[in-house]
Amino acid sequence: MIFEKAILNVYKSNIRIRQDGNPLLHYYSASDFPGLQRTPFDFEGNAGQKLQGYYYYYSSPRKDRLIIFDHGMGNGHVAYLREIELIARRGYTVFTYDHTGCRESEGENIVGFAQSLCDLDYAINALHSAKEYGDAKYTVIGHSWGGFAALNISALHPEIESCISLSGFIGVERMIEQFFSGILRFYRPSVMRLEHESNPMYSLIDARKSLKNSKSRILYIASDNDPTVKTAYHFDTLKNYPPEGADIEFCLVHGKLHNPNYSASAVSELDKMSKAMTEGMKKKAFETTEAVDAFRNSWDWEKITEQDEEIWNKIFDFIEGDR
Repeated sequence: MIFEKAILNVYKSNIRIRQDGNPLLHYYSASDFPGLQRTPFDFEGNAGQKLQGYYYYYSSPRKDRLIIFDHGMGNGHVAYLREIELIARRGYTVFTYDHTGCRESEGENIVGFAQSLCDLDYAINALHSAKEYGDAKYTVIGHSWGGFAALNISALHPEIESCISLSGFIGVERMIEQFFSGILRFYRPSVMRLEHESNPMYSLIDARKSLKNSKSRILYIASDNDPTVKTAYHFDTLKNYPPEGADIEFCLVHGKLHNPNYSASAVSELDKMSKAMTEGMKKKAFETTEAVDAFRNSWDWEKITEQDEEIWNKIFDFIEGDR
């Protein structure tokens, strides 16, 4: 019982925290891309919390489709502005937002693994109510935490035309199975109970069931050496046992770790930076503002966030090849 309590406390200390970005990392803003416009749109979440969203677009965007971009854990939507800008440059309006407990959105913490799906559900309801894109087709693109939401949102919104999951996990329970392996597997029920108490309406949704007879088209992209959302637990599971009636396309890339949409050189540079950051934190090398700034400014962030043109062409072909 004591050990179980300790396990749950460690879990809470890693999950139930606010995620407002890392000062060691560089984040782009709309002003870094000449001509990129941003219009705010906030909405209310499941607990009455204000969730801050934005439309990103260039002049005269097309009105027939809205792209919703769902970010991963840790840094809010600004960590994905290279991706968001690329989509906007294609001529689309991109709606994105900070999840509960992230950056500009309210919330004491991010609640749990299922909160991304919960927030996406409320975001789409708010967009429908606003009616600005009432006649448009919706496409959802998400990475990691947001990739889980993208994989499963059609269970709640069958009107979504297409969904693209980048390194998304297939369900909360499967993610807990991945993290709590070996002797720790005995604590899976306790952790899952905690997740379910936090998000009872969303914690049990799993792509193995939610995609059954889904009318949404799904593109699932992953990397074969992803250490965060392991292929064997998620991508392979869904590919080997696809839900009956699902319209799903699988794309497995090689050696891209947790960022299959990044170029190979970007993945390498990001990995190098991440290891240097971890080592510096162990040595307590970032105790001063000057040290933090020096580390952040020592890296080429344009190179670190460079996108893979081939993967994005595949994504756009998928989006634009709708029926």
